[in-house]
Amino acid sequence: MFRRIEFIKRLNAARERELLEALAKGANAFSGERVRFEKTGIMGGTNYIVDSQWTLMNAPRRALHKNCRFYFTEAGWKMYGRPTVIACQQTGQAYRIVTLKEKSVDIFYRDEIQVAVRPKKKTSRVQRSLKRS
Repeated sequence: MFRRIEFIKRLNAARERELLEALAKGANAFSGERVRFEKTGIMGGTNYIVDSQWTLMNAPRRALHKNCRFYFTEAGWKMYGRPTVIACQQTGQAYRIVTLKEKSVDIFYRDEIQVAVRPKKKTSRVQRSLKRS
């Protein structure tokens, strides 16, 4: 099983007020939907205490696709994931943990600490009909 930490950042009251005032003035830069939260992966950055728990992790040894998402392996979760979650709890940083089973994704990079994955491609109707015959 792979695990990923996503940080959730809430807009502060002043920033939310600025956005609402811009909407009231008729600014076209915003849609009608109000966004109060921002979700980022572990590279989105939070504060020094949380970031210091995983910054010593090795970088991937090769370039990867833009739509790959990084997840911790079990060893990586024990070394970096759990301490990061504990730091989030101590500092009040909102987070969520996303888990995946290994068979539900295509793995493009793997080392002892992390994996880079993409969702499996769905087979088209033509390919499925060819498999049946």
